[in-house]
Amino acid sequence: MTTTRFAPSPTGYLHIG
Repeated sequence: MTTTRFAPSPTGYLHIG
């Protein structure tokens, strides 16, 4: 998954926009 400025998810980072 792509990295963003939101909190990290179990699979990397939560991609929200």
